[in-house]
Amino acid sequence: MKGFSITANWFWLFLISLPFQAWAQLFCGPGQFYAIGNSTTSAQSAVYRLQNSGGTITIPNLLTPIAALPNTNQLSLAIADFGDGKKLYSHYKIGAVNRVLRLDGTQWNVAFSDSSGDYTITNAAGYGSFLYYHASRTALWPGLIKRFTGNAMVTIWQDSVTSLPVGDIAVDSLGNVYFFSGAGSMVNQLNVISPTGAILDTMSISFNASNSYGCFFDNNTLYVAFGPNSTTYPNKLIPFSISPGQVVMGAPLNMPYPVLGSTPNSTIRLNMVDLASCGSANINIQGGGTTQVEDMLTKKDFQIYPIPAADFIQLKWEGNAKTEIRIMDVNGRIIDSWLNQINEILIPVSSYAPGLYVVEVKMGNAISRKKWLKS
Repeated sequence: MKGFSITANWFWLFLISLPFQAWAQLFCGPGQFYAIGNSTTSAQSAVYRLQNSGGTITIPNLLTPIAALPNTNQLSLAIADFGDGKKLYSHYKIGAVNRVLRLDGTQWNVAFSDSSGDYTITNAAGYGSFLYYHASRTALWPGLIKRFTGNAMVTIWQDSVTSLPVGDIAVDSLGNVYFFSGAGSMVNQLNVISPTGAILDTMSISFNASNSYGCFFDNNTLYVAFGPNSTTYPNKLIPFSISPGQVVMGAPLNMPYPVLGSTPNSTIRLNMVDLASCGSANINIQGGGTTQVEDMLTKKDFQIYPIPAADFIQLKWEGNAKTEIRIMDVNGRIIDSWLNQINEILIPVSSYAPGLYVVEVKMGNAISRKKWLKS
């Protein structure tokens, strides 16, 4: 759209008139992620699909966003799944009321309202049935992480020092939350907490988080995005690799900053304000440190049934090597463990309390985990 000249008012109408892709166009493969984008005139927001191909990031369908966001106060984006097929979530606040929004077809509907007024949501992240919002009690730094359960908003973590920023949050495949913290705009560590708020790990890392606006997991890598006003990483996406007990910053990638049009006084560009993905990461938080784990599902067929389970769960996998099986709760605590020489096992679970659990199967250096529900 180079050279397209319009006024700010006409630009509003132009964005409203854009066609939007059906939610069936959601791509969840490696390198696919999503962003809320709005113009530098803040006229209209929409959800865009982005693609990372070998370090080159593009917006494949710039003129056909995934969905419109008619409320310009919608500044968060998360992908979660509570079993109803509706996966895209956002939020906005009017007065003292925080509202969780869910995309139902092409319409954003209120999935939950909280009129307590003691916090303001600023960002979101999700994976599977885990959906989190981080929020603040001040206008400057977020200091709360809340889990949305589908019908309630529960605070699982709160900052005891108001100057510590959360930045943004990302979620791994076990529902653990990852966020950076530090003093002022300077980050000094990456934190990992469980779905109930237990601190699982902290790793030292140092960078200036000023004008960062979103983070997410993709292909076992944590990405953090920075806006055009960042003095250190303007319009960059930074990869962070996580290995035993440490996190390492990688080489910055260029984020798209396309020109949408112009007014008589300025160029109109697309700003990103939050990121989300369907991807996650298999992170081993056992033994007081984080380690990447190889997903056995790429090599071995691991099955668990029934789900939900009341009395027994049946596990089956390929291969007959010695296999370690563990049952863990969502905090990563080991409840039961077995060694098996054959490729299946029947596990009694009638004594377990109802709730969400994780089964881990380890064969050699390959590890796979799956969540299951005790009814």
